Amino acid sequence: MGNMSSPSDMRQANALHILRTLRTAGPLGRTDISRLTGLSKPTVNTIVGDLLERAYLREHQPDPTAALRPGPQANPLTFNAAIGHVVGFDLGISRLRAGLADMSGHIVATREIAFADGPPSLNEFAALTADLAQDLIAANRLGPGDLWAAGMGLPGFVDRHSGEIRLAPGLEHWLGLSFTDALSGTFEARFGCPFVSGGRVQFAMLAEHRHGVAGGLEDAIFVHLGKGIGLGIMAGGRIVQGAAGFAGEIGSIVVDAIEPAPPGVGQFEWQAGGRAFARLARRAVEDGRSPALEARCAGRLDTLDARMVFDAAQDGDAAARQIVDMLTDRLARGLAVACCMFNPEMLIIGAGLAHAGESFIADLRARICALVPFPVAVERTALLGRTSVLGAVEQAMRLVERHDFYLFAGREAKAA
Repeated sequence: MGNMSSPSDMRQANALHILRTLRTAGPLGRTDISRLTGLSKPTVNTIVGDLLERAYLREHQPDPTAALRPGPQANPLTFNAAIGHVVGFDLGISRLRAGLADMSGHIVATREIAFADGPPSLNEFAALTADLAQDLIAANRLGPGDLWAAGMGLPGFVDRHSGEIRLAPGLEHWLGLSFTDALSGTFEARFGCPFVSGGRVQFAMLAEHRHGVAGGLEDAIFVHLGKGIGLGIMAGGRIVQGAAGFAGEIGSIVVDAIEPAPPGVGQFEWQAGGRAFARLARRAVEDGRSPALEARCAGRLDTLDARMVFDAAQDGDAAARQIVDMLTDRLARGLAVACCMFNPEMLIIGAGLAHAGESFIADLRARICALVPFPVAVERTALLGRTSVLGAVEQAMRLVERHDFYLFAGREAKAA
């Protein structure tokens, strides 16, 4: 907290130090807390008593097996993760997912709503989102004051200056409007809590760092491989956002300028993402080169997708195998560029193409590693379908941490 200007400041700093120590290292006895924090035992006893009274901590009976050891047995203390809750949202063009989590990041309840014709107007969407949060907290017998923060991962990126969503096909009707202001204002009015939003690919990297395969790493990249392609970049333990928040927009780089991408679609994602699999599969069927793909789509070419291509390739269809080989090579070349620029310890493959199977991941890994002049691990996410909600929860929890868990501010200060 910087230089302590008064005994009150020192007490607050010590209380926060004890709370964070128990949150990361508990359960601990009072003697252990004193040893880990460097605070005197009387100071620890006083602060712990206050934190217990305010329900930030829980005290437990000693482990029965500890009675076999000589000497007095300390009552272990733990951080009370149920002291507050956050909600994380994942917005897609056709649906909104939500997860309610306690302060350990554990998801205790989920909801999902569908949009028949895409998200509504921004004001309607803000109210709908708050209603969804209200449903979650009410279903878990919580009140509005129990919601300490909310976060949302979005397709595309949020402009850090204007608060607008950019590079998000399907949300063009929100252009010119501040998404950040609309949602922050609604959650402040309804729950008195702060709200944070950002690109869901960036939030997915946070989820991998806390819950997934990137745990303990300081430099890693999450790759969203679906119809679109984007990166969530962590460098030195922090998410790289860039000047306006658009860092990681790899979908717009040029790898093979074979044919121009349509408006609103990046060149790399057009040539190597899910649309490329579907487009090349349609051409193979139209040219009579893939009976297997034709059978899978039952003549409905508009239903062809990457999953069908991988299935047909697995069954030995030559045209499907050619598509997989060509696009895997394009993906490897584009992702190798990202590795050479940021030197990550790990590249994490997520979203739609992560479902393609280990053989695809192994082939992609081998091709990337052949192009990158230093070691990089290439792994599939272990959080399939959950990265964006978990990442939004993690970002909301970081908001709470920046507010010092509201140890020193009342409810009215939460949205300040």
